[in-house]
This record gives sequence, C-alpha cells and structure tokens, in this order.
Amino acid sequence: MIQLSTVAKDLETALNTAALDSLLGAFHENVQYRFVVHSDEGDYVKATKVLNTLTKHINCILRINGDDKSGVTDETVSAIWQCQFEALVPDINDAIYVEGEGGAGEKIRFIDVVEGLINNTLAASTQKYLRGDDGILYYVGANYSNTIAGLVDQRNAVGESMPLAVYIDYTIVAAGLSSADIKLFVKKFNGDFERIYPTRLDISRSSVQDGNISSDADGISKVTTQGSLLQISFSKPYRHLNDFFDGNVLLRYLMAASIGSGYTYDNKFTYKLEYPLGISEDGEITSSMTYQFDMVISTATLSAETNLAASCTATLVEALDLD
Repeated sequence: MIQLSTVAKDLETALNTAALDSLLGAFHENVQYRFVVHSDEGDYVKATKVLNTLTKHINCILRINGDDKSGVTDETVSAIWQCQFEALVPDINDAIYVEGEGGAGEKIRFIDVVEGLINNTLAASTQKYLRGDDGILYYVGANYSNTIAGLVDQRNAVGESMPLAVYIDYTIVAAGLSSADIKLFVKKFNGDFERIYPTRLDISRSSVQDGNISSDADGISKVTTQGSLLQISFSKPYRHLNDFFDGNVLLRYLMAASIGSGYTYDNKFTYKLEYPLGISEDGEITSSMTYQFDMVISTATLSAETNLAASCTATLVEALDLD
C-alpha cells in the first residue's frame, strides 16, 4: 500500500517547484523560502544560511483524520483518506508593492502569496499516479477545500505566524485509471475537435440483434446478432456561450426534436474518444487509443433546480447502418 509519506513528499516537491516561479523571493533580498511537508509528525526545520543566502522553511504537516480501506491484497486495494494539510506561515506582516497598469502600485501580503500558491498547487495535483514502496503504481485523486486561516500568534522558533489549513480527501486505487485520462471530443464544422468536460461520463456497448427469430433443423429458435452499438451518456453544466456542443444544442433537440441548420446535418455528430492503452514502468501514460464515431442524440434532459446551476444530460448512440 502507498504510504502517507509518499503523498507528502510529492506535495512538498510540487509546492517548492511552484515557489520558484512565485513572488516569494521578492519580499527580502538574499532570502528564499522552501516548503517542508511532514507526514503525521516531524521535527521543525529551522532557517539555514549558506554564504549570504538565508533559507526560511515553511513547515507543513499532512495527517490522516480518517481512513476507509478495502481490498484483500495490495493489487486490489483501494482507500479513501480524509486528510488535513496545515502550513505554519511566518513573516505574515511582510508586504511588497507590485507596479500595475498605469503605474498604480498594488500591495501584496506575504500570507496572500503563500495562500494562492497552496491553492494553485492543489488545483494542479487533483489526479496523478504515484508508485508505492511495494512497486505498485497507484492512482491518487484529490478533492480539497478552500484554505482556512487560523489565529495569528507568537510561536516558539517561528515568531509571529499564522496557520493555513486545507482539508483534502484522497482517493487511492492500486493500478487505477484516472477519469481525466478518458477524453471526449466533438468535431466542429472547421474540422477541429473540441473537448467536452462532463461531470459524469458513462460508456457502454450493446449487441444489436435481428428481430426475425429463426430456427435450426431441430426447431430450436435463434436470434441473430447483427452487430453492436456504442452508447455514450454524459452530464455537464448547461452552457449557452463559447461551447460548440452546448446546452442550446440539447435544448433544440429536447423541444423540437431537431438540431436545426448551423449545427449539424440530421442530428449527427462525429465524436472522438481517447483513453490510455497502458502505463509504463516509470509511471507515465505511454500512449492512448483514439476512436472516432458518428453519433446521434438518443435522449436529452435539462435539469433546473431552485438556486442551483442548470445541467444538461445527453445519451448518444453510434450511428451505424446495419442493413
């Protein structure tokens, strides 16, 4: 099973990589900041100085508050970790002025830079593959909350500081596949494909059988299978702008059983579906399989609830001529 320390180390690397391109180094000359992420517990890392460069460490801790694990062997294991990430941020009163458009300056606080860096790093780390100590490649998905600021206080070895906390739910599956690696595209009139970002995607294939039941020499009835049809069902937020396959397309079909001119001919779409073939030994996706289909809308639904964003659901069926 993958260890919490592996996830913490990966998060530490991502934070420090993001810090290199941030404003953290602009607050003090010859002072750089580095993140240290402990798992469950660890010794506080003090500031270090090499020649004229002072390195201050933003100490963080990643701990598991709840664990729901299933699976008998490591190869079939899956788990959900309810975790808390907390960063102890020093120098919270430091600020710099960044010149904006028209020469107007903007005051930026150190604590705001750290908070933004944490949020952006987590947003870019919601789905990834990490290799555990057992050599198995694990899919690690993450859902996280907004940062929660704690109380400003004088703390030993840190001075005046503020904790920033984030609650993270990790979903871990041994040799799992990320949903982000399954991609759905629709072909536009200029020949380009536009990706659809559904909140739910279901893909299935069913056989198409001949309705004329025949019998053999023994009088036993048989049903002939003519082929199969691919079916794609997806749900997404309703959008009416800047989206080729948007809510308006489904709404036209829903209300008039017709897409209409300017979209596609005869309710027919060309779709492209991509998904990985395999994972290499170093944990990277090596290649993906791409299929293109002509699809027709089978069903369409528009959902609207009070004070909630409207959503649309469509079921698309492969348009095959089986005659």
